[in-house]
Amino acid sequence: MVKPLLVGIDGGGTKTRVMARRVGEFRPLLDRAYPESNYQSIGMSAVTRVLGLILDDLRPFFPPDHREVSLAMGMAGIDRESDVELYLAALRELGYEGRAVACNDARIALMGAHGGDVGAIVICGTGSIATGLTADGRELRAGGWGALAGDEGSGYRLGIEGISAVFRAYDGSGAETGLTRQLLALYGKTTVPDLLDVLDGGDGLPVRAVAAAARPVLELSETDGVCREIVRRQAAALAGVAGALASRMGRPDFPLALMGGLLRNVPGYADLFLTNLKSAYPDINITSPQGDAAQGALLLAERLYGQGRWKGTDL
Repeated sequence: MVKPLLVGIDGGGTKTRVMARRVGEFRPLLDRAYPESNYQSIGMSAVTRVLGLILDDLRPFFPPDHREVSLAMGMAGIDRESDVELYLAALRELGYEGRAVACNDARIALMGAHGGDVGAIVICGTGSIATGLTADGRELRAGGWGALAGDEGSGYRLGIEGISAVFRAYDGSGAETGLTRQLLALYGKTTVPDLLDVLDGGDGLPVRAVAAAARPVLELSETDGVCREIVRRQAAALAGVAGALASRMGRPDFPLALMGGLLRNVPGYADLFLTNLKSAYPDINITSPQGDAAQGALLLAERLYGQGRWKGTDL
């Protein structure tokens, strides 16, 4: 007898990771990366194509009764019930018949980081968000409102500030910066006005292209005053988002895990962020995440399977 299948999908701003395993087993049947799946960046038709690729790879593992599949997807760009329905409708359009739940990717990251227990996370990579689970079961959120309205401290925000600083330096309305030469080389451009090409996202925002500028901004921040101020300002902004969450957690010493490339792989930036945050909330307990977002999605899929229904977001 083929056991039911659990599927966890982590749809971040730059790639989508999918894990699948049988109920009661721990060996993954599938652990694979796919293109990004944030509809606010690439459009829903492109997302549907990515989901189609995923389902094609999963179908050989489906039980004979396809309703015995439990799928949880946490996707960057899901912020409202209408967003949830877009993703669930795409699954229906692709012929998926199992159980499904869709939520913001920060929710699955939170579950993975603390195994579904009390705690909080701050994710900072291409975008940024802070989420937490309190002792009385409340799910909290701060930030994560997208590149146009939020994503404080993120790669996108560092990048767009860096590009803007280069334009100001070109105009003479801002200070000269070594970032000009770095960004022209990064994007393969000859003149500063040519950088406008980077900002042309076609059908969506050029989030990844802009976020690529974060690296030279961070690298130059030790020697270039313009970059140093950008980094200082964005680290403080990210700490402000985390502080807004901390003020609602209900206890001062809650565990907080740092996630995302900028906080995990750029120690100087993480230190600057923590210095800002700890000045206001010194008792926060900084911990390492127990698992990642894809593992959190699998945990959510397992809970969905056990409950049979998940708050009206089933297919």
